[in-house]
Amino acid sequence: MESVPQEFLEIIRRHSRPLEPLPTEVAPVLRRLPDVRVVLWDVYGTLFVSGSGEIGTGVREAKQQALVQVLQELDVQGDLSAAELLDCYEQEVRRRHALQQAQGEPYPEVQMPQVWCDVLGRLARQGRLSLPSQACRGDFWRRFSLEYEVRANPVWPMPGAESVLHHLHGLGILLGLVSNSQFYTPLLFPALLHRELAELGFEEELLFFSYRLGTAKPGCGLYQEAQRRLARRAIRPEQVLYVGNDMRNDILPAQQTGFLTALFAGDRRSYRPREESPCCREAVPTVRLTRLDQVLECVAGGGRSGAEVVT
Repeated sequence: MESVPQEFLEIIRRHSRPLEPLPTEVAPVLRRLPDVRVVLWDVYGTLFVSGSGEIGTGVREAKQQALVQVLQELDVQGDLSAAELLDCYEQEVRRRHALQQAQGEPYPEVQMPQVWCDVLGRLARQGRLSLPSQACRGDFWRRFSLEYEVRANPVWPMPGAESVLHHLHGLGILLGLVSNSQFYTPLLFPALLHRELAELGFEEELLFFSYRLGTAKPGCGLYQEAQRRLARRAIRPEQVLYVGNDMRNDILPAQQTGFLTALFAGDRRSYRPREESPCCREAVPTVRLTRLDQVLECVAGGGRSGAEVVT
């Protein structure tokens, strides 16, 4: 894992408050999955309650307010409004996406610190805003991105997340993450669960973050890379369970890769059945969960929730 300033963990903790998931009107559908050797997880909306539903999807007013606070906090001055700055940022993201798509990546990913650095640096050179002296350092832009994200998209561990990971790891099941993410996404675990990813049972080789690989969901690239690495361990796709909250971003590409799937319907903010989407309308996940601990009933045969388990 990358070196992480302790200050970044404290920033996450300082701006994080408990968030409770909002119930959905959905019933769980569980079944025994006795041959599962690996459980791969989504992060936002699955292992963590996301105040805005997903990474980067907060309402525009919240984004603007968050940006105003960050500009003040880090002494970035100018007469451009937060709305104008967000427009510049989003235009640059679209430009980079278009370049990557032209080069053959259908679902590209950017790195937020670099985008903020380029956008605000360009505006500073044009004399439209001024940057503090620290802006010449890379950590300044990582902090800028983090300070913005924790305000625009507050998160909190999903109830039962740590316990479920502990039990699965104790059963010898391999754990990994497949997530649309930025550099700060892995920091949520030590910041809010107070345990490093390895301590929670995650293997470095099974961490598939979009910001690292340059490809994002709903593309299959992250899942296919997971399948390739697991194949080297003689683990077949049907021995892998992927847990996520979004039919289009999580379930469909995981199924297309051959994985078993668990659609997590535990929080109304982030539950995305995508019933309006033709590609999702007929898709059926292997199981549907309304609490994370129901995973144990499927892969470990526990009897904790009283929900129907189809054998």
